[in-house]
Amino acid sequence: MIETILLKANKIDVYKDRSTKQILAQMKQAFALYKLDVKLKTELDFFNALIYHEALSNKLRMEACFEDARRDLFDYWDNLSYQERNRLIGLKNDELKNELRYFKNDKGRYIWIAFFDELLNALYDKELAILELPQYFKLYRNFKERTIPLDHYGLEPFKQAYIEITVLKRFEDSVIFYYANTKSLYHLDASKKLRRFALSKSNGKIVPLKEELEGITKAILTEDRIEAITLLLDSMLIDDKTKKQLTRFQKKLTRKSK
Repeated sequence: MIETILLKANKIDVYKDRSTKQILAQMKQAFALYKLDVKLKTELDFFNALIYHEALSNKLRMEACFEDARRDLFDYWDNLSYQERNRLIGLKNDELKNELRYFKNDKGRYIWIAFFDELLNALYDKELAILELPQYFKLYRNFKERTIPLDHYGLEPFKQAYIEITVLKRFEDSVIFYYANTKSLYHLDASKKLRRFALSKSNGKIVPLKEELEGITKAILTEDRIEAITLLLDSMLIDDKTKKQLTRFQKKLTRKSK
């Protein structure tokens, strides 16, 4: 019920809102270019697509890094051993990785490309010179058959903010994050059930609000609806009209609890 009341005041749709339409257009264009079938129907699909797009961006930037290094070393490339080439390419790749988003899997291994398995991620991480080998050269454009489901890494891309979200709480089987474009809190569990707690559309930057968000997050997790409403009413995260609706609902809950 709280979710329903909040959503009435903030119906920002990730597929229709101006703030996300451009993001969607960029993702669809990139996915079409590489013939990637990425589902885009639900709100969870949208966030998964953001993960897929981030992975694709990392992949392309690492491959461009390899090409740049090869051009820089062109005059003596043929005189270098594979190990020497890989070491010199690795220096450039290490610089690039400082700019890229990543997460770690349950074994602590770095995952730069979320739709690739651990082996390919390790190769892109430490053995980028493989891209000149015939068996790996096709990864440039025809890599669809080497992709894996995003579920392979569970909630880690969300827990470790692989995409542009603000993570508020991490648990073994769930995560709560804030997405600025929809001005909403989200609770995602291991079964991939996504719950949205929409806040005021006029809500400002997240930094001054983070303490309030964390308090509401705690109430959401404990299923303490009365406390969650109290925190929302005391905050500037929702508008006055929504506060009145929540106040009426809170009174109903209080009467039932007596």
